[in-house]
Amino acid sequence: MLILKYTTKFETQLFSLIQSEGTEWEYWQPSHKANYTEALVNSETFVIFEGDVLVGYARTLNDYIIWIIDLLVHRDYRGKQYGKHLMEHVCAQNPTKDVYVLGGDDVLAYYNKLSYKPEGIVYKVN
Repeated sequence: MLILKYTTKFETQLFSLIQSEGTEWEYWQPSHKANYTEALVNSETFVIFEGDVLVGYARTLNDYIIWIIDLLVHRDYRGKQYGKHLMEHVCAQNPTKDVYVLGGDDVLAYYNKLSYKPEGIVYKVN
């Protein structure tokens, strides 16, 4: 297992991972890809490899706190702690800042398993 900071040289592998999730993760679709490519460059993103296979990633926004915006591990690699390692890596890279992760109902069980505590609510503005 190897965690690296994202660069554009990982773009093809990362978008293949995202596309493998289907329409739920629409960033790979032509109408979204350019905006998401820009978001990847303008945020702090980490990719995790098993051998030469990119198996997951975490995209974060760094402000006075850290927001984990996206966390995804390939279906074939789930349950093997890759997501947990990515989260721990983000925390280790930012030891003086609080780290928060955005998520919906679909990830509550996972974050509860990691003993993360819910805090507040996020609202969509438009």
